[in-house]
Amino acid sequence: MRIHTTIFCLLISFLLQTTSCSQRSKLTDFPAGYTPEEVGNRICNRFIELNRHVIYRGKYINYQEVCVFLGALKYAQLTENTQLMEQLEKRFETFFTTEKQLVPIPFHVDLTVFGSVPLELYKITKDQRCYDMGMYFADAQWQLPEEATDEEKAWDAKGFLGKLVYGLMICI
Repeated sequence: MRIHTTIFCLLISFLLQTTSCSQRSKLTDFPAGYTPEEVGNRICNRFIELNRHVIYRGKYINYQEVCVFLGALKYAQLTENTQLMEQLEKRFETFFTTEKQLVPIPFHVDLTVFGSVPLELYKITKDQRCYDMGMYFADAQWQLPEEATDEEKAWDAKGFLGKLVYGLMICI
C-alpha cells in the first residue's frame, strides 16, 4: 500500500503542476481520457471510493494519507471541482465522529503532519472545528515530548524549541 500511496502523491503533484497556467504550454496533446484533469479526477475519485486508511502502527492515520488528502484538496480547488470538494469534506468529517480514534496523537512528524489537512479545510470551509484541530497539531509540534532523550533535552535547552519536528510547518 505504501508504494501505491507514494505514486499517488507524485501523480497529484504532477497534475497540480501541469494544470497550472505556466505549465500548460509545455505539456499538450494528451490522448483522450488521459489529460491531467481526467487522470486527476480518476485518482481523486479512487481515493474517495477506497474508504480505507493508511494506518501508522495499527492506530493512526499516517503521513502518506495526509499527503494524498492534501493533494486531492488542492486538486479540487485548482479545478474548481465542488463535487469533489464536498466528498473530501464528507470524508474528513468522519474524523470528528465515527473515526475519531484514528486521529493521531502528535508525538512524531509522521503524525503531527496530520494537522495540515484540517487547516487546509479550514481555509476553504471556515469550519471552526477544523481550525481547532489543525492548531492543536500545529502547537504540539513545538513541545518537547515527555519521552525526549537527553540529547533532545539538551538541544531544547539551547533554545531550539520542539521535538526536532517541523513537518506541519513545511506542509503549510
